[in-house]
Amino acid sequence: MTPARVKPEMAASMSSKRNTSTARLPSQRTPAGRRWVEWEARPWRDRDGEICGVLTYGRDISSLVNARRDAAANEERLRVALDVGKSVVWERDLVAQTMTWCGDVVSVYGQELTFQALGASFLPQLAGAERERVNKAYGEALAGKIDSFSHRLIKPSGEVGWVKVWVRGILGADGAARAVIGLS
Repeated sequence: MTPARVKPEMAASMSSKRNTSTARLPSQRTPAGRRWVEWEARPWRDRDGEICGVLTYGRDISSLVNARRDAAANEERLRVALDVGKSVVWERDLVAQTMTWCGDVVSVYGQELTFQALGASFLPQLAGAERERVNKAYGEALAGKIDSFSHRLIKPSGEVGWVKVWVRGILGADGAARAVIGLS
């Protein structure tokens, strides 16, 4: 951490305008890479409220900064792979009743997926006899009996397509399904 970068933050914390100054600054380069330090400075006041010093502390946050950088890089690789493969990764949280996905869900399903869209309102989009078969396969996947199935899908545009789904139920401590994660 260079003195030039520290001085403005230290001066700000010593002013009466700010009580605390927090900064995340790159520190020195090491053979393992750049180290990051989060530090905080607080004025030390006497009984009359006058500033008579500064109290500072810091902690090494290099592993946190590196983990966030690595996670962002992994997410970008996933997005590119899903785009190239015309695929979607989705999670249906059965407890919170929410739906999240990564990828171009409209190109696969013809509409955005919501928690409700994979419920009863999704059934009319299944082509004919697929409805019962998909419901059964989905239940078997939740129970961990199968990990994939295919079905025909009637998109809102009227186009009929095939979807291959790899799915896994995520069980809670009580053994009941709490979420479903899929790749389509």
